[in-house]
Amino acid sequence: MKKNKMKEKTILYQEEQKKIVDEIAKILDIQNKEYLVLYEMDKDTEMQRKIIALIPEIKKFFRYDKINGVKDAENTNRAYLSIIKCLTKDYYDITKKSYTRKIDGETIYSKKYIFNPKK
Repeated sequence: MKKNKMKEKTILYQEEQKKIVDEIAKILDIQNKEYLVLYEMDKDTEMQRKIIALIPEIKKFFRYDKINGVKDAENTNRAYLSIIKCLTKDYYDITKKSYTRKIDGETIYSKKYIFNPKK
């Protein structure tokens, strides 16, 4: 019975789910950025705080048992990234690529995420 109730969230709360995904896209400024760099996202504590602040709404409107960033945010490494990837995957094709950049003479190895809206 519980499993059927959880599946219903996808049907019952489509509008609310879309609003939350749109809010995440707005926080990340996906529309105006070619890609997002993990190194920069790790340093952007304000962005992380805004994404984590959505957890109560996510719990209301999404099935979250497989979203570690929601289910166990305190013990999940990069909980904000878990939330971003899990919630946006139905609306965006997400491509992850290696990314290298020099900062103050130090080479930074990271990942970049490219978000392309699904049609």
